[in-house]
Amino acid sequence: MSIINSAAFSFSQEIESIKHAIVLLGIEEVKKWFDLVVVKELADDKPKEIIRQSLIRARMSELLGQKSNCGLENSKLFMMGLFSMIDVLMGRNLEEVLSELPLAKDIKDALLGKKVVLNNFYQLVISYEEGEWEKVNLFIDKLGLNKELVSDAFLEAIDWTEEILKST
Repeated sequence: MSIINSAAFSFSQEIESIKHAIVLLGIEEVKKWFDLVVVKELADDKPKEIIRQSLIRARMSELLGQKSNCGLENSKLFMMGLFSMIDVLMGRNLEEVLSELPLAKDIKDALLGKKVVLNNFYQLVISYEEGEWEKVNLFIDKLGLNKELVSDAFLEAIDWTEEILKST
């Protein structure tokens, strides 16, 4: 419960049970919390930077989805970013790992580089992270976003991630 009680989820009262969390957060936020716990457990013996990068990607993707008119579920964008380094965490081939996970097909397709709308968000986040500004501009245009919004999302994702990591 420490992750869910962290400042990153912004609650004035402490959450005492799963039922209480569902009532206060809603099912989508509880799913996000569960995904965080799963990835954290997988990363327990791995360098902290891997989980940090996954969390930044997850939150940035979610924030960009909130600001776009794409009609995608923010939870899918979050999950896509969160599981973007699952191959590194598991030390296995990405396609093999994804075939064993019960993730939505469009999330798997995005992570495998297939041409789905989610992949545009994924490529934007990766391009931004790597400083490939021409690609960043391409995906900003494809998604109808603006540069300031993308940089704000990146900075907010870093702050959110630091809060999550401090609470675990």
